[in-house]
Amino acid sequence: MAITKVSPDLLDLDAGITISVADNSDNLTLTSTDTDANSGPNFRMYRNSGTDAADGDAIGLIDFEGRNDNSQDVVYAAIDTRIVDVSDGSEDGRLEIATILGGTAGVSRVLMDATETVFNDNSKDLDFRVESDNDANAFFLQGNTGNIALGHNAPDSIFHIKDSADTYLTLEAGSSDGNVGLIFHDNGGSQNGYTLYDTDDDIFYINVNSINRVTIRSGNHFEFRGPDANSNQFKMMDSSGNIDGYLYAEAEEIGFLDADGNWAMQVKKDNYVRFLVNNSEGGRFDSSGNFLIGKTSTAVDSSNGVHIKSDGTIFSNISSSTTGYQLRHDYNNRFFVTHLGVINAQSTSISAISDERLKENIKDLETGLTEVLALKPRRFDWVEDEKVPTKNIAGFIAQEVETVLPDLIGSYEHDRIEDAKSLRMGDMIPTLVKAIQEQQEQIEQLKTEIQTLKGE
Repeated sequence: MAITKVSPDLLDLDAGITISVADNSDNLTLTSTDTDANSGPNFRMYRNSGTDAADGDAIGLIDFEGRNDNSQDVVYAAIDTRIVDVSDGSEDGRLEIATILGGTAGVSRVLMDATETVFNDNSKDLDFRVESDNDANAFFLQGNTGNIALGHNAPDSIFHIKDSADTYLTLEAGSSDGNVGLIFHDNGGSQNGYTLYDTDDDIFYINVNSINRVTIRSGNHFEFRGPDANSNQFKMMDSSGNIDGYLYAEAEEIGFLDADGNWAMQVKKDNYVRFLVNNSEGGRFDSSGNFLIGKTSTAVDSSNGVHIKSDGTIFSNISSSTTGYQLRHDYNNRFFVTHLGVINAQSTSISAISDERLKENIKDLETGLTEVLALKPRRFDWVEDEKVPTKNIAGFIAQEVETVLPDLIGSYEHDRIEDAKSLRMGDMIPTLVKAIQEQQEQIEQLKTEIQTLKGE
């Protein structure tokens, strides 16, 4: 049905009107046939309160209503408009878009007030996201933390930027002699420092409490706050003003000195970098990139020490011919590697390569249940001199295992016992697995015999 024009004398809608359709056609269509450039068609909601208009008056409400699964009418969304200020010449209005959320009606999603535009005015756990042409998270506000992200949706802090590859933050000066930087305030709003780049003079500053602690100028010019009374030393101080050490620099050498003026690290031009304690050298890098500990040259001789060549080769010379690398505790060996590369330890587990493509002469293991039954699992305490606090340890005795699986027994370099024995516990696993398999075969055979006896 179309109503083109009805005289107000013929149609009285004071009681309201409901327009219903039984299909998906439009309930209401407003058509304008005007051909000029002015507006049309027009939809006007007018609250004529006369002289009784007041701040806070509602001037229009559009409800989007449907039913829930309990046959109840529910307003799922609404647009609400109100008067904020009716004062002539300074009128203000308000428009709010709200939805039902988690069963709670009227949750504000967008509020345009006289002084602000607010998203999520009811402080719900709702994320806010702005999508660009190439980024689904060009701007993201996390609802449960208030953190903001640019370029992603998982901010770890109040402001977190992440690009798809490299991430850059660009600060651009507003004039040819302008500066760009970051200013840092304390909790009271007072400025405590800043980083600043002078775009006109190409100078970068790091400022703390109004003092430029670091200045970097173009032309390879780098400045600290200022030197000590000695022109080649820079103090390093703690928060109480005590000297922790010095940075030393002159034409032929630079380095660090401790608070007493002793070298801690020394770099000699075209020669070496030394590390010292009380002026006594502990290690150095030479001019070829080699690293030396306990020695001053890379000569492979009887001198004790270690040196690592720049190509990655490691040389170590020790006084003992049997032990190369040790991990000790309370003067006892916990882990050591012999000069032959044999690894020994009180307790360790090592992952070894086991790829079939690297093996040959593969055959079934000859040890199994018989050997396992001959083993004697024990509980024991280490003797006091071993300084092992753990008590009532489960394990084996090497001498007892040696009579059953001698291939698992080796020697152990001990400080007090010359012929101490070791046991390769990890190599026992194949025998244990074989024993379980043999035992399972016996179990299956017994089950079959029992079933036969029962007549099953």
